[in-house]
Amino acid sequence: MAILKKLLNKSDITAKQDKLNQSLEGIGDILVFETKRQKNKVVLDGLQKISDTVKKIFEIQKYDPDRFEQLVVSQEFFDLYKKDKKEAQFRLAFDSEKYLISFSTAINQIVRVYEAAINSQNEEISRFAVYHINWILAELSSRKQNNLFIEQLLRKLAEITRTALQRNDNSAYAAAIHWYTDIVFNRLGRKANFQLSYLELFDKYFFYAVKYIVSEKQTTIFQSLVSSLVDGIHVPDYHRGEVWNYGHIILHKNLQEYNKLDAEHELKKRIKELVDSESDLHTQEKLEAWLKKFDELKAIIEPNLNTEQKKTAQEIEEKIRDYAISQFKYQNLLEIVFAIGAYCLFKKRYDYIKYLWDYKQPSDSDASWIGHDITPKSLDEAISFYFRKGLFERKIDFWEGHHGSEKYYKQYFLLLIARTLQSAALNTEGKYSQIEDYKLTDLHVHRLSDLIHSVDGFVALARELKQEGGMLAEIGFNVEKLNETFDNKLIPFLNKLKEEAEKQISAKHKEGNISQKRVQEFKKEVLKTFYEGANMRDIFEKHFNAYEDNTKEKTDKKERFGVSIVDDKASFFDEWHVHYVGWGENYGRDLASGENSYLLDDIAKNCKEITKEEFEATLAKIENLDDDIVIFATNIAFWRFFEDSKKFKPKWHRDIKQLEIKGFGGWYDFNGKSIPVFETYHRKIDKQILILNKSKIGKLVQLSPLNEGEKEESIEDIFYMDIQSFSENKKLMEEFVKEPPEWLQKIGDEQKQHEHLRERVRIQIFERFEYKKPEDFEGYKLFLKEG
Repeated sequence: MAILKKLLNKSDITAKQDKLNQSLEGIGDILVFETKRQKNKVVLDGLQKISDTVKKIFEIQKYDPDRFEQLVVSQEFFDLYKKDKKEAQFRLAFDSEKYLISFSTAINQIVRVYEAAINSQNEEISRFAVYHINWILAELSSRKQNNLFIEQLLRKLAEITRTALQRNDNSAYAAAIHWYTDIVFNRLGRKANFQLSYLELFDKYFFYAVKYIVSEKQTTIFQSLVSSLVDGIHVPDYHRGEVWNYGHIILHKNLQEYNKLDAEHELKKRIKELVDSESDLHTQEKLEAWLKKFDELKAIIEPNLNTEQKKTAQEIEEKIRDYAISQFKYQNLLEIVFAIGAYCLFKKRYDYIKYLWDYKQPSDSDASWIGHDITPKSLDEAISFYFRKGLFERKIDFWEGHHGSEKYYKQYFLLLIARTLQSAALNTEGKYSQIEDYKLTDLHVHRLSDLIHSVDGFVALARELKQEGGMLAEIGFNVEKLNETFDNKLIPFLNKLKEEAEKQISAKHKEGNISQKRVQEFKKEVLKTFYEGANMRDIFEKHFNAYEDNTKEKTDKKERFGVSIVDDKASFFDEWHVHYVGWGENYGRDLASGENSYLLDDIAKNCKEITKEEFEATLAKIENLDDDIVIFATNIAFWRFFEDSKKFKPKWHRDIKQLEIKGFGGWYDFNGKSIPVFETYHRKIDKQILILNKSKIGKLVQLSPLNEGEKEESIEDIFYMDIQSFSENKKLMEEFVKEPPEWLQKIGDEQKQHEHLRERVRIQIFERFEYKKPEDFEGYKLFLKEG
């Protein structure tokens, strides 16, 4: 500390850095020498000075980050940064030890002391050297944006772990396990919380350490690991349900005020949702969403509290946040433990799996032991845990060589299920009630789909596992009953799971409400693709200048044009196991295609039919009318008719005048006059050419889409749009069942019809328009022959 105070008074930062590093190295030299001489008090004091120096440097980081960087980062880095910023940042991330010179120097002195202690068998100093690294790690991980420093410390601990285990030194536990459990869960005596942004990095190095322990058959340290996870981590379960206490502060103060807030903001509902989900925070996204909901509750309640109540609320809030965060960290730990079990299976350390399963409550125990259940103890626990994430959402993989990890995750899951089913007994009917009566816990629809599609593979894996008698015996299975356990219990249970998952998906399908957000998205998709494909409408408006908007005037004299369809309501769920991408786009395209075809038919029915040979003679009839001729070519007729004509110039030719009108395909040159050609689409007629006099084409009039009794709110642009879920509109359902259309009658009796309709929506999309054709309409049509 005295060294640092002197340095901070100097102006030359490079000189400061050099002096600091030399001083640290000098202390390191002395401590290494004294370690070998077993002068432990001197060494312990020296280690403390190094730790204090590091902490002091990071205090500077708080109030003067520029000075901190100058003190810690090497001049070589700054020189490189001036030349190439990206390259400098890459090198810093790749080799932080080289460029974070002052920090690296300090940590390396502790490592030097550790190595000296190992070589001189000074176990007190080897332990305390690791403790000091852990203490520094704890301090840095309570602050944000220290990733490079933290990873450097974790790499050092990984190296120390290997050394300690190879040399059988008692510092191995502190280097491999203690730092994770005590920093992440127990705060290591600090008031500041561990920053969750480092959790993934901590998980990575912790699992590295465990893999090494398992691979090297370090049984004693593995047993210490299991003991630490079961008995040694702090998860404040006693804070469960504190959200109720927080929400009821106002209730105890003023019932009338509470009821008023409940009416305005649904307090009871908000509180219940938080309580129901506070133990299911197994991803950081879920935790953040949960805390956001709590903040919304807080924003409603806090303004209505007096000073004393605010103090109480703050105390409760600390417990709530502590509980939620600890639940997330604990659920994350269970993912690591699951990966450890799968890795033990891969490395054939079957006795380790047995120890992991039996440690908390051995079969010969005379008491019920407290502690954490780090492996699932029931079917529901195992299934809820495994299927709460998709296989590829599990971040911990243990690829070694060309081996994967997926198979071992699946096998380990099956072993957990088989372990629980071992105790299932036949009932009086000769059946296993635990299997026959099993009701699958409520799962997300994506996970249900995963389950259904996984079962066949699980059954095949179960049959493979059954052949591994030696492995199963070592884990603790009764090898005399493997046929019973696997053939009569596990495989039937897996098939039961599939059946239950299918039932649950069906129930969610029937009972789920459609999302108004998805309804609005659907409507936007319909409009977007309708206007993209409505060529005829665009031609009437932009080329014929013959479009009239009368949508404000209601009329029912003209039939509406559109669709009334019963479709799958799952397309309107926020989440479903089948993806309905662009569902509304399909409807928009169909409406545009229908409108185009209708208008083409209406125009063509009064056109005089001509032959191909009469085409130019027909053009000549109206050629003296400037800009009045227009040609429509339907579907493949556009290419069939014009492909060999030198008079036709497609729109993509160089120097061709463009018309910003949908369907415009090019120009037909006739006697020096350019006639626009439009490519139009018809649902049924492929080979039709129309020649039209646009001055005598008439006009397209858009009318109100509403019928009598329909609401203005149902109008979207020019359309009436109404989307009704049968399960949410009983009146509509009864109308259909009372007078069932033919397709519904084919479903079966009324009960089956009801069940079917509960999974459906009625989609109605209508517009109303009129094509007004003048008496002097002039148009000609020809049909191309086959071949």
